[in-house]
Amino acid sequence: MLINFDIKKLDNLLYDFYSITGITVSVWDSQINQLSFQPKEMRSFCRAIRSTPKGAQLCLESDRALCKECGKTGKAVSRYCHAGLIDTAVPIKFKDTILGYMMFGQIADKPSKDVRPFLEKVSKQLNLDCDY
Repeated sequence: MLINFDIKKLDNLLYDFYSITGITVSVWDSQINQLSFQPKEMRSFCRAIRSTPKGAQLCLESDRALCKECGKTGKAVSRYCHAGLIDTAVPIKFKDTILGYMMFGQIADKPSKDVRPFLEKVSKQLNLDCDY
């Protein structure tokens, strides 16, 4: 089933969701192409990772793999991304057909003092000079 998302309305809806929850959110079509996301200004850690070609590729691969897994199960799926943060994908369905995916993420499930060594490791792998 082909569906046309109204991107302007979708942007507004996702912005409202983000404003209320503070959780990053995105919508992907059934072919796993990102249609919209909020906030448009990514959090500093994710922005730093995506500033490198390798980091941007790893983020995209991680997001697409999560959507594919969600598509196979037809249910919400949560897992750690390549950078150690939790992402969740939920299928957008009509009857038994998946129309797309809604993704929530970049959530840390540990205190910042416990995450710091992992963030430093990822930064080093991508040759980022970050102070966390």
